Amino acid sequence: MSGATKAICAVRLNGLASAARLPLILTLF
Repeated sequence: MSGATKAICAVRLNGLASAARLPLILTLF
């Protein structure tokens, strides 16, 4: 359970990070 939850949290954090990077990249260009 703990390992699965950690993996899910990691995927969610990666998704949030990529979503936050998109606007920054668009503003740079």
